[in-house]
Amino acid sequence: MRIVKGWVLAPALAVAVLFAGGLSGCGAEGGNGVQQVRVAVTDAGFVPPMVTVKRGKPVVITFSRATEQTCGTDVVFATLHKGYDLPLNKEVRVELAAAEIGDTLKYSCSMEMLHGMLVAK
Repeated sequence: MRIVKGWVLAPALAVAVLFAGGLSGCGAEGGNGVQQVRVAVTDAGFVPPMVTVKRGKPVVITFSRATEQTCGTDVVFATLHKGYDLPLNKEVRVELAAAEIGDTLKYSCSMEMLHGMLVAK
């Protein structure tokens, strides 16, 4: 695990549909009550840039970096003091407890140029 600073915003529609499972950016719930979310890292940044999840439930975010053209080579959860490398064309699973998400959990690349967030409702 590595802490880095950065930000990724990416509304590339085709990639959002492919990796996020639709246009809404809502997390799908697995059979064990854990919400599954997919976020792509593209030329546009984190796609989708905002994902809505159910409050009080754990979440697994799967990040998939599809470009070398941005600084989105990692993801940082600054408030949690956690960071993860995002190798090109490989999925990285990040497991989050409901308490870690709270109302909103922001994340970014280590350069803080690309940003995304989870919003619990």
